[in-house]
Amino acid sequence: MRSLFRSAILFAAVATVWPLTAQAQSGFTFTPAPPATEEATPEPANSAIIGLGSFERRITLLPQGLLWRPPIANPEEPRSYMKLYQSLDTEEFPSVNDCAIGGTLPVVRFSRIETPNEGMQVDVFAVAFSRFVDIRTFAAVDYRFGVPFTYAIGKWSFKVAYEHTSCHVGDELLIKDDLPSKDSTRNETVFAISYRVVDALRVYGQFGWAWQQSSFVQDIDKYRYVIGAEWSKPGPTGVWGQPFAAIDCEFRGDEDYTPNVTAQIGWEWSRQKYNPGLRIALEYYDGRSPFGQFIDRHESWVALGVFLDL
Repeated sequence: MRSLFRSAILFAAVATVWPLTAQAQSGFTFTPAPPATEEATPEPANSAIIGLGSFERRITLLPQGLLWRPPIANPEEPRSYMKLYQSLDTEEFPSVNDCAIGGTLPVVRFSRIETPNEGMQVDVFAVAFSRFVDIRTFAAVDYRFGVPFTYAIGKWSFKVAYEHTSCHVGDELLIKDDLPSKDSTRNETVFAISYRVVDALRVYGQFGWAWQQSSFVQDIDKYRYVIGAEWSKPGPTGVWGQPFAAIDCEFRGDEDYTPNVTAQIGWEWSRQKYNPGLRIALEYYDGRSPFGQFIDRHESWVALGVFLDL
């Protein structure tokens, strides 16, 4: 278990820092396009023009930013965070600290010459979510990885993805409380759509179909639905940052479609248009536990968190 955990953490860390490393290597090239004229925008070193005439397209390896922005408030999205204090006021978990390490790596983008920030993109993501009881006891860990195929045009963005989730009880909690380790894995295809009503207001919906699922919960449905909205103005924020707010609601078949509501309000700093960098937020959660080994339990908390999206 510990070796699997270390491997997932290493992979998630690589997924987080690789784009920054790749962009810093000035020697990296991929059949660069001809030098730009005064009227044209210079081609980045990691892109090339393919096709002929009106069918020319730009292909970019390790592009900057994502065409599908992971919803800010959804607790299952790949990002790194630390929630500084959560009081659940339950006998088993009087207070917990949840943390995660992970991110999304943009792999390749296909776009029109005149609209480099629209088109199709392939990403990969990996993330490990961990829970500690009173900081000392390792209680749970969930691993997620996936391959999203995304598309953006105008105010719309779309996602079709394969996503895998594997949930485990922490070794220390197994030993301390003599708990059984329950089977909990999910392989699903996820469809998502979002629309920017105005520049700062985005609404979205997601649908997941778990075509392979194992769970200790009996007679489960294989579907999950997510709806949400967020107020976060895209673009570089500068050193002072800007406020944001987001709400997310998820309904899962293996939880009898009990609503899991997450709301965040806070301050964010960003260097890219559609990828928030650092966020400090006050988070409210009410619903079934976000950790797969405890989805039969209700949890509610208010926590202060630090979130990092790369």
